[in-house]
Amino acid sequence: EYMGILNFIMTDYYKILEVKKTATHEEVSKAYRKLAIKYHPRNNKEDIAVSTYKFSEIAEAFEVLSDPAKRSIYDQYGENVLKDGLPGKSGKSHCYRYAGNALEIFEKFFGTENPIMEIIESTGDKEKSEKAIKAPDDLIFHCECTFEELYVGCMKQIKFERNVLDKDGKSIVKKEETKDVEIKPGYSKDSIIKFHGCGNEAYAYPTSDIVVKITEAKHPRFERRGDDLFHVKKIALFDALCATSFEIESLDHRAILITIDGVINPKYEKCIPGEGMPKLSTDPLGPLKKEKERGNLWISFDIEFPKYLDEGKKQKLKTLLPQPMN
Repeated sequence: EYMGILNFIMTDYYKILEVKKTATHEEVSKAYRKLAIKYHPRNNKEDIAVSTYKFSEIAEAFEVLSDPAKRSIYDQYGENVLKDGLPGKSGKSHCYRYAGNALEIFEKFFGTENPIMEIIESTGDKEKSEKAIKAPDDLIFHCECTFEELYVGCMKQIKFERNVLDKDGKSIVKKEETKDVEIKPGYSKDSIIKFHGCGNEAYAYPTSDIVVKITEAKHPRFERRGDDLFHVKKIALFDALCATSFEIESLDHRAILITIDGVINPKYEKCIPGEGMPKLSTDPLGPLKKEKERGNLWISFDIEFPKYLDEGKKQKLKTLLPQPMN
């Protein structure tokens, strides 16, 4: 009576769990154990949508095939009858509805929400296993850059050793690798570069990240505050009084002409717009808002006063400089 319904089976639970239709309960459980860990969303953060769908699909297949009554109805009549129910004198019975509770099924099976219980069970040493299955740490590197490198951008290379899974999928071996790091114009000591999924591996956990933290080497001529550069120019008293022009070499080796409009006093500060560091933006399509959008260059002055003046020079200055009012 119901054999024709078999033609309408929509979901192949055996195919989902990658087992034969003759699979024993133990084989079904083993298949679920393997696939549930593989597709657990916690282990697939980079492709969360696909893994969540697969994880849920696997849970539903296991819920049906691990239950003798549900499996019997599914095997005989197919998914439609399993979910619509068997007709009887008092109406349909044994209706199955998947509740979408994949995490609950996982926790009930493993006894934990953490997808690592198989290791604990296989070793028999919980304390030792918990240490062995610790989530892999990120690999953290500090990359020192000069102001010149941060101004124009450059490429750096880091060499490191990371943990990778051996052929058995559980043991850890060491592997030496190198990775190129692009330093974009405008990066600073607050910049962090991440390479997702390129760090340490560990069984039942997603691969950790490589984290590169930028550090700034001290510069002999400039100080940096945000996107602005600061420079202290030593000048003689004569140049301060006469507003003598001078040049400053930029971080990309240009000569910047600095002109002064009036007398320079110890508190005087000169701002050169657009001669600071490149400005970074949060725009994911590019770190620079505009190619030439930069901070400012601020110049303060260290005026060198003469250590001694003879009486003749003092008298000459009195005739040249305004006298204080009593």
